[in-house]
Amino acid sequence: MARKKSRAGGVAKSLVERIYGPDGLPWGAKLDELVDAERQMLSEKMLARALERQAESEERPEPFVKCSGCPGPVEAVAAY
Repeated sequence: MARKKSRAGGVAKSLVERIYGPDGLPWGAKLDELVDAERQMLSEKMLARALERQAESEERPEPFVKCSGCPGPVEAVAAY
């Protein structure tokens, strides 16, 4: 558990640096607005990354190999 806390601290430090720069949070920033914006941004980025990795994986479980609407195979579609 200590390893996970240490890693989470490192990730938090990196995110603060990347998002806010070397000076940290802007003065007068409302915490609830910042938390909501960060949560939304991270959720979208994490989901997009997870879906990219899933799409790039070589093997698909049987239910995801065939189209649910026809007997044909599922074909890859280029991302936009």
